[in-house]
Amino acid sequence: MNKKYYQLSIINYPLRNTLLASINFIEARRAKRRKTLANRVYEVMYIAEPGTADETVTQLNETIEKLVTDNGGEVVKTDVMGVRRLAYPIQKHTDGYYVLFEIAGSGQEIAELERRMRVNDLVMRYLTVRVDEERKTAQKLTDKREKKRKRVSDLMRSKGGSQAEEFQTEEDQDGGDDE
Repeated sequence: MNKKYYQLSIINYPLRNTLLASINFIEARRAKRRKTLANRVYEVMYIAEPGTADETVTQLNETIEKLVTDNGGEVVKTDVMGVRRLAYPIQKHTDGYYVLFEIAGSGQEIAELERRMRVNDLVMRYLTVRVDEERKTAQKLTDKREKKRKRVSDLMRSKGGSQAEEFQTEEDQDGGDDE
């Protein structure tokens, strides 16, 4: 017999049902949370020391990709930007080797990746940003603008064809900023 049900059997019947319902609710909420963690998108950028050889950076990138895939994530994109000037000196360096990863996963692989970057001597700085929420918001705004543009152009066409073309070209010149 399960431990939680055994402990609840000594409680009176109505209270036991209430407790069981709340336990089931909590377990369902946890399961739902676990499902939603599986489809997040992160951007991870790290800056390596500028004197690092290209082969070493390539090997580090392959190690990161293997780490992410072993923990259940997926590397969507890797962008090696090369050596660039830093905004401020870090560890007495004014340049750094920039690499950007786009990773889709649950977040467990990000925690392990950050832990490993923290102890790696080649990595001077790293930054992880969750980008799926921002992309979703931007997509909603784009859809809203397109819907409004289509509605206005349909309205203007119904009133007169030449006015609609004038309005459309004026709107395109303004940039079409709604917000």
